[in-house]
Amino acid sequence: VKSIDVKAIKIINADFDYINGDNGRKMHAVKNLSINVNEFRLDSVSQFDTTRFYYAKDIGMKLTGYKSLSKDKMYTIKVDTISGSALRKGIDIKGLQMIPMHPDLTFTRKYRYGKDRYDLKFNTISLEGVSFSLLNAEGKLQADTLKIGPAAVNIFVNRELPPPPGLDKVKNFPHVALKRLSIPTVINVVELKNIDLAYTEYNPISQKRGTVYFQNLSGEIANVTNDTLALAKNNHAVANLTALVMKTSRINVQIDF
Repeated sequence: VKSIDVKAIKIINADFDYINGDNGRKMHAVKNLSINVNEFRLDSVSQFDTTRFYYAKDIGMKLTGYKSLSKDKMYTIKVDTISGSALRKGIDIKGLQMIPMHPDLTFTRKYRYGKDRYDLKFNTISLEGVSFSLLNAEGKLQADTLKIGPAAVNIFVNRELPPPPGLDKVKNFPHVALKRLSIPTVINVVELKNIDLAYTEYNPISQKRGTVYFQNLSGEIANVTNDTLALAKNNHAVANLTALVMKTSRINVQIDF
């Protein structure tokens, strides 16, 4: 056989395991995954064709109805659809939710120390300009733009519980937490659009809740990365954001991380 040329390959509703070739450890497992391979060609020159990915003009995937429990079994993670295409260099996530398993006070009282409770719903998250070849060869995520929103973010804090011993709040600052991400990541611009953020605290003295609202949070964050080479060139992530506070006051904020 001198060549293999297939116009389309379709894998429908597959159970997919992603296994680390170095140690044989299963890294991810998903169900209901569909894969479309277009214009697959295997011959003496196709491996050198830079317009192809794994010998194909395009490899697209779609995952529907993903649902799982978090490791601590305190949240349900749901996703309506995840789709991507090597040709258009994009990944789209629709209907991502992180749903707490218990009401706010019940949730926080299951811990000995204070722990934030999150209730998250992202209508759309999109990555554009993704280098799939770099992700495949080096395990590095590089993208031009990450778009987030519309979305609703609700955070609840119970002040009747003591803080964890030796608490280091700095480690959860966004630019510090990003360093703990296991995948080397370089995103040129993060675009936020129409995000409603509510931060609620429970006061044990008054036994009441107080909430601060930020509506229609929008803007951009430039140079979001944890990659050591990228940080050596530029170690500042600059955010320019705008939001409506408590439904009355418009604020404009610049943060230099």
